[in-house]
Amino acid sequence: MTLVAKFFLLPLLALSGVTKPSAQQPAAKAPASAPATTTYTDHDLHFTYSYASSLVADPETAKAAIEAEKKDSTGVKRAAADCVSTPLMAMDTNDGLRMDILIRMDLTCLGEEIKTGELGPAVGSILKESLARFGTPTLADPASYTLASSPAAAVSGSVASEKYGLTFYGSATCTLAGKNVLCWEFVSNDCAALAPMMAYPVTFDGKPATAVIPEKTILPCKL
Repeated sequence: MTLVAKFFLLPLLALSGVTKPSAQQPAAKAPASAPATTTYTDHDLHFTYSYASSLVADPETAKAAIEAEKKDSTGVKRAAADCVSTPLMAMDTNDGLRMDILIRMDLTCLGEEIKTGELGPAVGSILKESLARFGTPTLADPASYTLASSPAAAVSGSVASEKYGLTFYGSATCTLAGKNVLCWEFVSNDCAALAPMMAYPVTFDGKPATAVIPEKTILPCKL
């Protein structure tokens, strides 16, 4: 089974545990100021990633999602689950839903390689599987670009959820990082919230910071 096929078998179970976002009255607006950020550093892969501190990291839920996948899997799917980790899952449910997930797939562990042309189908499948937790999603075509001198592919999608009575929007990207595939996934019930999350900066090997998904690479609100 190819790497991409294995990737398709690993949906993010964390999304199945999302509760219905609470409806809140909008608070009075404070004077505009730069939002606080939290930094995640991966010393193994030599990159630093910053995201809004309003998104709270939830390592236990991320770990539980992977463990649940392992428990419910057998054969190739079970072996693939051992090679996938979720270094970061952060969310904000105070006013709707904003979720930021970082996925790492160890190619050496899988004993596979991935070609640049496989990134688009892979990221499309990941986002589709995640949004399918809410209903039947619609996805745009993946777009190829370069992220910190490495090939990358990004995609956007949406799904109208009868269960939650909301439409959920998502964008995701996958890139190569040495013998690993790194994927970021952003999900929200407010499409306008995706652009700021896509713009969160990542720095590889001390190079200049760049947006995870640069502006105009994809247009998540215009599928």
